[in-house]
Amino acid sequence: MKNPAASLEYGVGPIVAEKLAEKKVDVAIAGEFGPGALALLKAKNIRAVEVKVGTNVCRAVDNVIKERVLK
Repeated sequence: MKNPAASLEYGVGPIVAEKLAEKKVDVAIAGEFGPGALALLKAKNIRAVEVKVGTNVCRAVDNVIKERVLK
């Protein structure tokens, strides 16, 4: 999915949270979430998973899937 806020330096949280909610995403994975983004994601029932910056995307997604299977 294309990030509609990729060119912005600040204020991306509300834009991204809304787009993720529209797409019915239930987990967001990133190297860092700002406090505003975390609050918005939580309000939209989207789980925020922080990973080490530079983590391979496929590995991060696999880890989240495996974590869900084990619960």
